[in-house]
Amino acid sequence: LREITWIISSVLRPPKELYKKYSEKLSFCYAPGHSQFQDGYIGINESSVSGILELNFPSDDPVHDKQIDITLKGVEYVFWTENHGKNSKTYRHKEILICQDICVWRSHDNTYQQINELQLPFQFELPDNLPSSVKFAREESKIYYSLKASMKQESSMLKFRGSTKFIKIRCPITRYSLFPTISIPTQFSNYDDPSAISRGIGYSVSLEHNCIPPRNDTILNSVRHSIDRHHINVSHKFRFKIKFGVFGGSDIILEKDIKIEDMITQDLM
Repeated sequence: LREITWIISSVLRPPKELYKKYSEKLSFCYAPGHSQFQDGYIGINESSVSGILELNFPSDDPVHDKQIDITLKGVEYVFWTENHGKNSKTYRHKEILICQDICVWRSHDNTYQQINELQLPFQFELPDNLPSSVKFAREESKIYYSLKASMKQESSMLKFRGSTKFIKIRCPITRYSLFPTISIPTQFSNYDDPSAISRGIGYSVSLEHNCIPPRNDTILNSVRHSIDRHHINVSHKFRFKIKFGVFGGSDIILEKDIKIEDMITQDLM
């Protein structure tokens, strides 16, 4: 049995909360120097999912195995309910975005071999058109990815051990997008505002090209969506306040919608 040696003590391990099926004897680790499975920036450059599958069976209770496989799977799932008078109907749709399998270990003569400890590296190359993982609070719609490790082990009735052992863990994927270029600064002026003209002033506001710094979270106060995933519009509302000193009377509140047409659609198609 050929074992691949890794410095496992220095790697980080995913939290148990990420596992859908967990085992202390069979577990995933991040690649050395990483704190997630994804490497690279999908949507901008090449990206992959990599890590280490670690087997740690006691010396007095080893596993007898002939093959170990890892599967990367991505799924888009939606369901919604429509009301028609007193009746309602629920619709569901599931689409496989990616499903790749790799064999990380196989016995030489296709017979069961004893394993106690083993570390197996793996890597999946990600296609450039994958969307990010998405999960809503009510889970009416979600895009999720998972890693599954399967072992073809020797079954044992005495130990209640089946012929297949597996673990499964969520594998979040992030798609990175370059911020769209606003070719002309957004400007709006008003010299006839009743609340301003009575004080003999007007105002002019100009927003430069880069309105939102990269890598800053944008809080969405409200979200409206439709089931047509090919038309997603994003707009930002900027709110300004013009103050007139301590005793200057009422302030002037300005609001302006700045729409970025099909920001997500153009990036995914």
